[in-house]
Amino acid sequence: MKTGILALALVIGSVGAAAANELTITYGNTVKPDAKLQEFVDAFRGEITANVPDYKKINAMFAPQVKAFSRSLDPTAPWFKMKPIVSDYLDGIIDVIVEQAPLPDDAKQPDYRPDALSMMADILASGPMGKIKDIPGAVCAPAAWSYDVAAAKKFAESQESEVSGLRFYGTNKTLLSKPKASAGAAGIVPAQVPLIFAYEKDSPEGWGHYQAANGVAGYMKDDAAKELHVSQMHVCFGKVSGKYKVTGIFGYGL
Repeated sequence: MKTGILALALVIGSVGAAAANELTITYGNTVKPDAKLQEFVDAFRGEITANVPDYKKINAMFAPQVKAFSRSLDPTAPWFKMKPIVSDYLDGIIDVIVEQAPLPDDAKQPDYRPDALSMMADILASGPMGKIKDIPGAVCAPAAWSYDVAAAKKFAESQESEVSGLRFYGTNKTLLSKPKASAGAAGIVPAQVPLIFAYEKDSPEGWGHYQAANGVAGYMKDDAAKELHVSQMHVCFGKVSGKYKVTGIFGYGL
């Protein structure tokens, strides 16, 4: 009897778990920061989230040369190595990660520094730290996404979409057979398994139709998802003369 109950529990527990050969998107090359790095990251986070930022103090937390990288919205594209930032660090960071509206020639440039600080704080909070091959020796927040690029492209193409259109969740999601809360379940999409939004003209407001990489298709109310192309901005840290500094910044699509 106990054996039967255990077997049933194992079956129930496996529902919604991604299969080993299923397309999933996870953090790769994650690392646990050492005590000194964690101390510096915490101090940097404290400075950039202060009610009244001390910009001079924040600028002093950057390495003399900060490596900068950018790329298109295509998450499979290689990173482009930009000119390193060697002075006015926050101004350089702004050019990498902050989208700036075009201005008339005689208009005064807005102060985008608070936007840059807010974005870096969000980046630090977005996931575990890890190594990124484009910036050897550094530890970055967050780690880069790891997934089967060929499989992701194949799935996206099967839905007449692009890899940049993939979205995914940190928890299991149930897709419904109809766009209403009382509808039956069409299937479960395990955590980290990507979905693609499929536009339907007559879908009720607030609902979307999705196709998941595990074959499940159905409806779901709008919900905050991780989107592959916008989840890959990074702030990186490394040692300079034995002390940790901000040594790299990654931005996309600007």
